[in-house]
Amino acid sequence: MASYSVVSRADSSSTTDRAETKVLKQFFENLVTNSKNNWSACCQLYKQTISDKIQTTSNFNRHLRRAHASEYTQWLNSKYAKPSQPNIDDIFTTKIKYDDRHERQKAISNSIIQDLIGDMRMPLNIVERTGFKNFMNKLDPKYSIISHRIITRDRIPKMYDAMLKKLKVICNNVSITLDLWSDRRLRSYMGVTLHTIIDKQNKSYLLSFLPLAGRHTGENLISEFEKILQFYSIQKTLVRLVTDNASNMIKAFDKLILPGFEEYFKEENEEVESNRKSGSDKINDDLNEVIDEALMTIDFKRIPCFAHTLQLVVDDGIKNSAAVKSSLTKIAKIAKFSHTRTVFAERLEILKATIPSNTNIRWNSQFHTITKVVQIDIDKLNIILYELNKSQLMLTQRNKIIIDEFISLFYLFNEATIQTQAENSPTISLVGPCLLSILNDLEHEQGKLIYN
Repeated sequence: MASYSVVSRADSSSTTDRAETKVLKQFFENLVTNSKNNWSACCQLYKQTISDKIQTTSNFNRHLRRAHASEYTQWLNSKYAKPSQPNIDDIFTTKIKYDDRHERQKAISNSIIQDLIGDMRMPLNIVERTGFKNFMNKLDPKYSIISHRIITRDRIPKMYDAMLKKLKVICNNVSITLDLWSDRRLRSYMGVTLHTIIDKQNKSYLLSFLPLAGRHTGENLISEFEKILQFYSIQKTLVRLVTDNASNMIKAFDKLILPGFEEYFKEENEEVESNRKSGSDKINDDLNEVIDEALMTIDFKRIPCFAHTLQLVVDDGIKNSAAVKSSLTKIAKIAKFSHTRTVFAERLEILKATIPSNTNIRWNSQFHTITKVVQIDIDKLNIILYELNKSQLMLTQRNKIIIDEFISLFYLFNEATIQTQAENSPTISLVGPCLLSILNDLEHEQGKLIYN
């Protein structure tokens, strides 16, 4: 425990010594007396100064019962337990705890907050759990576990303030993304994310995440957006605003499904799914209207999102690929069969093959499924399908050629989509190289096509 700096009168020194041996010596430090016949000491657990009359410890005990009940109860139990003679091992293994200002103490406490609670999303009360205390005692017996109260009332607010200051410093050369979306429970949210380069590395920081309640007009949305920009002093540094395309064009590829994959996404309970989608679509339509209305009122030059524009090109290309539909339908049914029949999935595992699940939001997830299916040995795949009474799904050589051509045509579109959607990609500098590569590849493939 910490040492004492005691200032007392000569006639009360014996009284002070007797009191120190009790609760004061265990939980408090820097005990001092004053001319008003009071004494005070600083709580070692929460760094709060408590005062009381000399010879009295009721205020000190009351503080411990209210603020540190578990530690106080544990001490009382040990105080009145039957004393035992310490052995030599106990004497030599007893460790002096780190002071709060010790670098090791601060490093471990910061790691608990940043790594375990912040990064790994562990609950704040993990520091109060017996298993965690036992683990930390084995890891470093000299470490004093930080309390839940200090984490929530002191450390996290200080870390938040420090990060806020850091963000305001780096906000001179940044990009900002504004995201609006709704979840499965039809709740709407707005997120504002900052993107910048620090030490030659792309960094992203979430500046604001707000639930949107009630009617959201474009004026209200921009008002909230501008408040965030003003708070971080970046309202004058933005010169371009990258957005989705117009709302009617967004709906065109909101659920871009490749030909033949319609059956894959067909729900068992279509009525329930239809009701859910209609509610979700209405929310999305409202958000799109808000975006269009808001963009009419701002001064930034608007740039359409390259990834969304790329998907529009893919959509047009797919519509003109009529010959590929029957072959892709087989692929889609094979994929769905592998996700609904365990015996088929097990047979594929023997071939060391797996077929990934699809999403109807991203066309390239379906493209990824197609490439995985055609990588399976076609003869072995057909044998399995035949033995499972699915001969209608067996792939012919013509199917294989058509699908290979389809993959060749859209391969670079898929690569460009992945690159431009990556979190740390400088998207705007990829536009030119992507377009040139796709154009050259299409000209090269055009002369080799048979069916597409």
